Amino acid sequence: MNSLLERIYGLTGKKPDLEEVIDQVNSVSFQTNETTLKSFEVIGENKHFRKVADVQKHLDFIENHCEDITEFTLSNNEYSSEALEKLLEALQECPNVSKAKITNIIPVWDEFESPELIEVVSRNLLEFRELEEIDLSHNKLPGSAIQSLGFLLQNSSNIKVLKLDSNNLGTDGAMILGEIIEQAPELKLEQISLSKNMLEDHGAIELAPNLSSIETLKQINLSDNEIRTEGIAFLSRNLLRNAELEVIDLSGNYIYEEEAVSGLCQAFYRLRNIKVVNLSDCFIQNQGCVEILESLEDNSDLKHLNLSYNELDNSEVHESIQNLLSAKRELVRFT
Repeated sequence: MNSLLERIYGLTGKKPDLEEVIDQVNSVSFQTNETTLKSFEVIGENKHFRKVADVQKHLDFIENHCEDITEFTLSNNEYSSEALEKLLEALQECPNVSKAKITNIIPVWDEFESPELIEVVSRNLLEFRELEEIDLSHNKLPGSAIQSLGFLLQNSSNIKVLKLDSNNLGTDGAMILGEIIEQAPELKLEQISLSKNMLEDHGAIELAPNLSSIETLKQINLSDNEIRTEGIAFLSRNLLRNAELEVIDLSGNYIYEEEAVSGLCQAFYRLRNIKVVNLSDCFIQNQGCVEILESLEDNSDLKHLNLSYNELDNSEVHESIQNLLSAKRELVRFT
């Protein structure tokens, strides 16, 4: 029994990766066809591209494979505005690009360059007519840089996925992002990821009403943001409006007080399409765990629930665990 409970609560082994879990739940089978799909990547070279000549070989590659490229990644290198602009202009000529990943391109020695580079990114991405996914994580974006994304998000109704993880947005960035979403009524996001941004309660409160206004939203990741009782409770009340929500990741926040647990449970009672819930490492205690389990018992779509790394006594919550597992034989993963 102990080994079973250790497996259930994740007291041994590593935490599951959320993207991996979602792939398992949706049973996605992805195959790359060399003749129809190519990803253009400039990754992990730790180079400094200051002049157009520095990226010329990449420009040549793009020109020669333009029709085949459907996604691109620029990551872990530093760019001048000029070099970055030339790369993005060349990629605009690729008619089938649907995914753009531009991460960790801000010089570590000069974060003041961030707004200028993000303005270049935002202005150029607006020209990608088939673009559905944007990942700008790990770029240390101050509020002025987030503001540069406004025109892009307000004029790109095709965007379904927005990832801004680990950008140190803070409460100011959250407020600006909330205002941008409020002014983008045509935005049809299905997934937003804002983990590790130090949003705290105030940031969550600023964002919550605007996130709830996105009727198409299916996945939300606000993990590791120092959100506590007030923020969790307010966020939960607002998420009630997101009827299509399937994935909620609030791991690494603080959900140990009754107000936070109660608010979250009310959301779970109402949101009937939830498939994946990640509440690991949230300091949840026994009573809170029992309430959460009970609030999910009648959810027929639930496939994965993660309550690992919390403040739980196995013996006290064991009955509630068994009740959930008995009621939900379709549960793919319980950690």
